[in-house]
Amino acid sequence: MPGMTGNRTLEDKYLNGLLAAVEVIRKGCTACYDLFFEFPMPTRDGIEALGRTYQDAGMRAVIAPMVGPQRSAAHVIWLDQEDLARLADNGSSVVHAPASNMRLGSGLAHVRPMLERGINVGIATDAANSSDQLNMFEALRLAALISRIQTADVQRWLGAEEVFHMATVGSAQAMGLDGKIGKIAPGYKADVVFLDLGHINYVPCHDMVGQIVFTENGGAVDSVMIAGRMVLDRGRLTTIDEAKLHRDAHDAAERLFAKNTPMRSFARELHGVVGQFCHNLACEPYHVRRWACAQDS
Repeated sequence: MPGMTGNRTLEDKYLNGLLAAVEVIRKGCTACYDLFFEFPMPTRDGIEALGRTYQDAGMRAVIAPMVGPQRSAAHVIWLDQEDLARLADNGSSVVHAPASNMRLGSGLAHVRPMLERGINVGIATDAANSSDQLNMFEALRLAALISRIQTADVQRWLGAEEVFHMATVGSAQAMGLDGKIGKIAPGYKADVVFLDLGHINYVPCHDMVGQIVFTENGGAVDSVMIAGRMVLDRGRLTTIDEAKLHRDAHDAAERLFAKNTPMRSFARELHGVVGQFCHNLACEPYHVRRWACAQDS
């Protein structure tokens, strides 16, 4: 599944990368993704630096081939209604990564307007350096809870059933695997997570989906099957030497920690400058609001 990495400005080299990805899409890849409008900077600072405006038809012509069936856009925080309409019209999927968005201070994606336009939405954790735990259960819970601080209208909150659907069926479609995974049904791959209903998370068990979304933290996971093969059997990994993996990870971490000492010092020196720059940029007027604070906070 080819994908474009994120970029904070729209320099020529990034636009060239976009065009290269367009060619891959046109050749018929099964699925392609991009980190799409994760921050406000690409739609404001970068385009202004190129003498373009956010509404520039030329810029939209470059991005347009990146949306469509079998294309998934990760994050999608700083899009307006016109952009969402374009995603919906072209059948693109959105991948919502709430933990990463809050961890990096990217803003809070508004998922309800996406669903109302018929856009398929999946849920993801993002990477370990932006989401820490890589815990899908945490991502489900956060997706549901964030919707509750975006509006006082309870009818527009994301319910447990909706979030569970996004994490399973929606995510499968976003990966180009619709009809293959995401359900326990005939013809689908046997990808199954077995939960221990004797765990405190399910005692008492009166709303299975609700408790998975709002209570489960991974503690009740007993076994995991992938394509019919048990890879976690009653808490024991069957395909990995876990003790060796721990040793290798520890050794690699020590080696990289020592190697990257100069870069850490440099990063600490830049911390205040970069932090102030990001704050000032976030306080600039912008037609899309995705912060949970006042614009000038």
